[in-house]
Amino acid sequence: MKFITPILSRYVPLAVLLAVCAAICGCTETRFAAMPDDQLQSCDARWKGLWIPSAEPDSDGAFSIDANCRFVMIDIPKNGAPIKRTPIAVSYLHVDGKDYVVVPDDGLKDLVDIEPVYGIEPVPTRAYFVARYVLDKDRIDVYSVDSERLAIRIIAGKLDGTVTKTPNNLHVFVTGDAAHTLEVLRGESIFADKPSMELERSDLSVDEFERRAVQQRDMREPLGHVGNRHGQEPFQEP
Repeated sequence: MKFITPILSRYVPLAVLLAVCAAICGCTETRFAAMPDDQLQSCDARWKGLWIPSAEPDSDGAFSIDANCRFVMIDIPKNGAPIKRTPIAVSYLHVDGKDYVVVPDDGLKDLVDIEPVYGIEPVPTRAYFVARYVLDKDRIDVYSVDSERLAIRIIAGKLDGTVTKTPNNLHVFVTGDAAHTLEVLRGESIFADKPSMELERSDLSVDEFERRAVQQRDMREPLGHVGNRHGQEPFQEP
């Protein structure tokens, strides 16, 4: 299994938001075969703004959701490297008053190497990571899938799917169509009881955040490293 790339190696919590922390950090993952495409939304306007981890107010990573609902991951690399801004293909799903963020696994190719769905032939061309979120004004709590809890239900025959477990790995794949995915989401909770990630909306603009983060990085790192200390050009919405 391929592990987390250097881009994400400093902030596992941000990967949790993408619902892949388990897959790329702990060799535990849950993916879904299908999503109700007709119910997926490209925007939840409440997300608009700049979000940083509550536990890391001085984080050198953040998420920006601009006026056009473009979801961008901002990373301030080490060693004076230029700022990285990576768009993420994020969709939103609302089911029975609960909110979910959905990320296709092939939409993360610019961030991390993820193996194909384990133990399934033929290999699906696309599968989905899902996380539940609770948004209250300037705070978002994100709950990742409890893969072990879900695996127990699949093994018991309560849900359709496959479970592959070794001493160091747990691969859960929820099979079936979009209707089955909705059944899973509407049933007994498959998500962690406590938030995997807590985000706060920042008062900073993207440019302000990047300038501050670059300054903090350069204060931590010795002089003489290679790269553009000033990062990219100012952030502009498309």
